[in-house]
Amino acid sequence: MSAQNEESLVIVDGECDFCRRAVAWIRPRVNSSIQFVAFQTTDLKHYSLTQEECEQRVHFVRGNYHSKGAIAVADLLQETHTLYALIAALIKALSPITQRIYDYIAGHRDGILAKAIATRFPEIPDPLDTLKQ
Repeated sequence: MSAQNEESLVIVDGECDFCRRAVAWIRPRVNSSIQFVAFQTTDLKHYSLTQEECEQRVHFVRGNYHSKGAIAVADLLQETHTLYALIAALIKALSPITQRIYDYIAGHRDGILAKAIATRFPEIPDPLDTLKQ
């Protein structure tokens, strides 16, 4: 990943309760300069993304660096500088497996596994940021 002091942007599904609750959980654990935005209100062409890509996976953007899905989650966890950073390294090391798990959860946001994970998240979804471009 590029320099830590560059602005970071996380693009999520702003209509997904699971996604916004996940943001509410991670936001207080990462640098306050990281912006969390809904793909529905973002100029996706600016980031060379499509609506379909954003409906399927979260995206992490910092400068010229871009990650998605499980790797984007790992990149965010690395920003915590806690035990979660170790989990991030494991997610990246096992990326073929963790990406499949991510895709399954993303495709079954109302399923048992997603609900089990969501019990760790705040009940109130994050309001997300408004991009200043």
